[in-house]
Amino acid sequence: MDSIKISIPFIEILTNENIQKLAMSSLLLGANVEKTEDGITTYSKVKNNYTSYSVLTFEVCSYILSLGGEVKNYHTYIEINPADVVPTGIRGSIIYDDQENEVNVTWNQWVHSNKAINVINNSNFISSYSHYAGFRSIEKPEKCLTFSEIQILLNEGYNVLNKSQYLNLLEGV
Repeated sequence: MDSIKISIPFIEILTNENIQKLAMSSLLLGANVEKTEDGITTYSKVKNNYTSYSVLTFEVCSYILSLGGEVKNYHTYIEINPADVVPTGIRGSIIYDDQENEVNVTWNQWVHSNKAINVINNSNFISSYSHYAGFRSIEKPEKCLTFSEIQILLNEGYNVLNKSQYLNLLEGV
């Protein structure tokens, strides 16, 4: 189940022309309406491929967030310095020591020991799944950084590439 999940307030689907166009595009790309619950409609099975990323740009995902929605399993690669502290708001960015004191972790500590930091043109990249290892495909939407977390990184000035942009970078190496 390597697909993107989009949750959008149902009222936006009814009243927002931009969201209506996005919903139609998602359906044409193979998405399914999974459910509408508590005023939120979730689309699943949005393919994790170049076509989806050309429609679901960072700007579109940010717009979905601004309306109270969320995008999950949006596969990205983040350029990091392994020694830098992970920004607050990214899950796993804070751990507790033996005295129950908060400790901010570095990216090197945050990345699971079974995951690699990829070096491309002297830049370090990690996957948005890098905090976890050994999970089943069905768990991907919960293990991948949400777009809310990606937005934090973008706001902090991180270089974040979607899956298609990263693959294009690899082709140029």
